[in-house]
Amino acid sequence: MKRNFKIYKEFIKEEIKQKSYYRFVLNDIQIYVDEFIKIFKNDFKLNCWVIYTDDNSVSLKYFQTSDDNVENIINVKKFMFENAPYFRDLIIHRDDYRIILKFIDVGDPVKFKFFY
Repeated sequence: MKRNFKIYKEFIKEEIKQKSYYRFVLNDIQIYVDEFIKIFKNDFKLNCWVIYTDDNSVSLKYFQTSDDNVENIINVKKFMFENAPYFRDLIIHRDDYRIILKFIDVGDPVKFKFFY
């Protein structure tokens, strides 16, 4: 019986499936931020990009012309709770056009890795 094992560095470079937002690899929770950004743009009219990441959060900047009304942000938050593991909160700063996606601190040795 032949087993189909892959070397870790090859496994980690595998192309993600279409519509995949995250995956678990060993002690990592890999979040594919670009996939969320596409949904934000297409479904919620929120055009944004990554400005930086922390251990448990991603900060996005968005265009002034984006739809940042309260109802739309509530819909974005609902979408994130349904599709992102360990999602905790979405904080919007309308004064400088930033969105912060916060995740629960799951503790060591598990870490978030944000790909964009």
